[in-house]
Amino acid sequence: MTFLLKPEPGDLILNPREMGEYQVPVPHSIIWLSLENKCIAEANDGNANGLKLGERKAFFKAEYYESLVNHVFRCKNSRMGEKAAGYARKWAVGMDDPSVSEPGKTYREVLGAGKKAYLKTPYQMRERAKDKQEQWTTTNSLFDAAKAWMRAQRDMPLSFNQGMGCAGFVTYCYQVASLEDEFGHFIRANQRSLLESYVVAKNEANVLWLAERKSGSDVHNHLKASERKDQSSYRGLQELKHQAYAELDKKISLEAIPKELLMDAASTRTSTLYESLAESGDFTLIGYLVGNDARNKSTRVGIIPKEWVDGLRPPRDNSIKETTERAFANGEGW
Repeated sequence: MTFLLKPEPGDLILNPREMGEYQVPVPHSIIWLSLENKCIAEANDGNANGLKLGERKAFFKAEYYESLVNHVFRCKNSRMGEKAAGYARKWAVGMDDPSVSEPGKTYREVLGAGKKAYLKTPYQMRERAKDKQEQWTTTNSLFDAAKAWMRAQRDMPLSFNQGMGCAGFVTYCYQVASLEDEFGHFIRANQRSLLESYVVAKNEANVLWLAERKSGSDVHNHLKASERKDQSSYRGLQELKHQAYAELDKKISLEAIPKELLMDAASTRTSTLYESLAESGDFTLIGYLVGNDARNKSTRVGIIPKEWVDGLRPPRDNSIKETTERAFANGEGW
């Protein structure tokens, strides 16, 4: 009988460590994709800035055995978890993908030249008005989830204009996966949907805006100009948005979304997501993700079961470390 649990597609890995002077209760959210080397997807604000694929070596730290920092929440609906992981893989990029900022080079080459690489969807913690921040609002939150789904169908970045935070990224993955059938049915019934027209028009305006931003032009004036340019064909972006929402409203059942994910993904924070998942009926905290010590050449990871940890008597640190190292030494892990 094995000790370690196997990571599965869609597992959400939330890190509740305090971080530096900011003392953030839960500073990071990650979604597990597969057992391949590029096994995770995350939104990161480092030198490779944005939604990216990551490797298992991120978990090869011996102190993880004692501190148990990587809490793993698993969706009880494994099919939904696999779908969410699929959307994460659509939106996140690898270091060998073509660079947006420097055509003809990969992100790895940009970083190798000592430059910061902004990925297709850059990292940005977004905020709405305080009265709507993190709370689900049908007008904004449902429409944003619908836009995210449509962008995925058309192989567009999740948000290359405003960017995305780590909690928002994984929340969108699950919201879109939850509503996939709903959106698909709606679009098939409305072949020329205003939603698709709006997403395409907005994307074209964003492309122009990005070009203007690189050239140092006035962003606000350009956005107004792009809206005027689109007005004749799309009756203006704002008007088209309102029409698209009216077409979508009351045709989508929100019962498909797990209630703990009924939050405004664009502005949600990892601390809020953690609290919601911890009280969830659709997700379970199953344990703590660790990798074998970086000094060991084997590259395996596993999940220490929460039930086993809960059954330990204090002091438990040595028991966790010794048992986990013994499990890896015996060939456990993936």
